[in-house]
Amino acid sequence: MDSSPSRFKALIFLNSRDTTFQAHALRDLIEPHFPDLKVYESLVPGKDREQLIHYLLPFLMPNSLVVGIGLDGTIACYLQQEFPAANLSVIAINSPTSDTYTTVGMERSMVLKPHHNRVALYSRLYEPIRGRNDWRQLTDHDLEVSWLQHGIFSESGANLSKYAVAYYVTAYLQSSNLEPAVASFPTQ
Repeated sequence: MDSSPSRFKALIFLNSRDTTFQAHALRDLIEPHFPDLKVYESLVPGKDREQLIHYLLPFLMPNSLVVGIGLDGTIACYLQQEFPAANLSVIAINSPTSDTYTTVGMERSMVLKPHHNRVALYSRLYEPIRGRNDWRQLTDHDLEVSWLQHGIFSESGANLSKYAVAYYVTAYLQSSNLEPAVASFPTQ
């Protein structure tokens, strides 16, 4: 991985109890290559819109890259579209394109809309998002990859997927053009 400067002011990893270990692993791989980049982790408290806004908004520095794994990626995309003035970019990793949740006894939905400055890195074969992963109309970069079918930490124990994900996050930190990264590290 290159140690070129980042085009962002900050890198924010959204994580929940389910994704903290994965987010830590990615942060540990990426952060040393960007010594001048502010890197944060923010625990996602839940899916209630008001709670999310109240808790996460102070962490969302303008011109930041927000990375989320699983539902945290969906939440990052939702925050991106709800707060366009923040000029956020997002990488959603193995994230569903929508989610339904219950809050205060009411069922609500988090539905994503098309947005620029968004990367979806996922496998259609990843069971938790199967049938809820049509990113083609929602993102600039729709990267469907077979090597994420078991998540960031593969069942083989080799954990090679975390290095590949870190490679793509690093490439996007440096340039919005991911074509050279895809050409040198194929998605399949």
